[in-house]
Amino acid sequence: MNKTTKTKRQQIRQELTLTISVCFIVGITLCFVVSSYLNKGLFEHFVSYLGSDGPSGYANSVVPKRLGVHLFGDFLLPRWQSNLRSPWFITDTANGPINNYLPFTMAVFWLFSTIAYWKSLILFIVIGTSGLLASIWFSLSDEDSITRAQLILSSVILTSPFISLMDRGNIQILLTALIGVAIVLFINDRKSWGAVVLGLAIALKGYPIVFLVVWLRERRWKDCIISLSTSAFVTVLPLLFYDGGILRNLSRIFRNVRLNEKMYAYESLAYNNSLKGSLLSVQNLHMSGISSIARVGFEHINSLSLLIAGLFGLLMLNKRASLFDVSLMGAALATTLVDFVGAYALGLYFLAVMTLSHGGEHYVTWKRRCLFLLIGIQMMPKGVPVKFWSETLTGPTTTYASLLGGTVGILILLICATDILQRRSNESENTENLFL
Repeated sequence: MNKTTKTKRQQIRQELTLTISVCFIVGITLCFVVSSYLNKGLFEHFVSYLGSDGPSGYANSVVPKRLGVHLFGDFLLPRWQSNLRSPWFITDTANGPINNYLPFTMAVFWLFSTIAYWKSLILFIVIGTSGLLASIWFSLSDEDSITRAQLILSSVILTSPFISLMDRGNIQILLTALIGVAIVLFINDRKSWGAVVLGLAIALKGYPIVFLVVWLRERRWKDCIISLSTSAFVTVLPLLFYDGGILRNLSRIFRNVRLNEKMYAYESLAYNNSLKGSLLSVQNLHMSGISSIARVGFEHINSLSLLIAGLFGLLMLNKRASLFDVSLMGAALATTLVDFVGAYALGLYFLAVMTLSHGGEHYVTWKRRCLFLLIGIQMMPKGVPVKFWSETLTGPTTTYASLLGGTVGILILLICATDILQRRSNESENTENLFL
């Protein structure tokens, strides 16, 4: 890499970091004003997903000593359920809500349950955070140490997804770290090991399979098989130790997924950054014409999601798509088409920071800045009611998170897609000119 190219890439990275920082300041200021000055809700509920911490309705043995009033519910409850005879057949409310986590996820929580609660939580967060930050650190290898630290602080740590990851103790922190490690291994030509790590991420929640396109584009069929085999193995293995067997538990997991998706889509609308959340939010705004279109889209959400996944998935396979394109589009698809997307899941956009120097320079300035703004919006705190001057954050409220999350995801996909197609068109024109 020559000095001019390196300098340009560093400038582009600083531009993205600045945009993310400005968006964070705007978002955190709005949350503070609405909570403190307008008294429309608690500040922490605008910044992070308000999930269930218990102990109401759960067994007393679930509840450890609190950290003030907080229990990190996304870690607490599945950790408890991982020790049940079958975590997916829950009929007693004392055992918590319906569980739709995949078997490998429950196996991970079971491992942490062998250690005292607070020690296991600290270890869980340290491992996840270290893996995530280390992968980002090594992806910025062309920067000096001080600059790397500044970039990570500004574009990763001071963002809504990172804060929510810490706040909830969600398995997403390990998932995001695993994907980050897989991408770094791929960049450093340890692609088979990267495929193994990605397989573990797929086994945690399923949708990281979209990032397998990174390997598919280079026709690394063996690595793809390795990744899927790893995922299948660590998915099936835990089921051998739970009551109900393999097929019965898998069937129950899929049933629970459908039940929870329906419940969270409505009851947790305020925190849903998915396309489904955006369509529901537009409906709730009662805008003539637009709300009707949103209602039709929501009624056919499965067909619409398949269409979006198919069209943009094919473009990701295009040879003109860069690693940055594929990583960013993968993050957008994974956080747009899933039924419920909390703020913590938007940490997948950290991949844009990691891969920016691998294709981000191909975009013309205005497109690149539009992308950066959209990424910044995804990473900013925005759980404020759309009509914050008159509404409070109670029940299935339409917020800027639910309204913008899916909408911004689709816009990112469209910008990336049009740029890939433009490159193809320019390449064809250049080829024709050579023959004239």
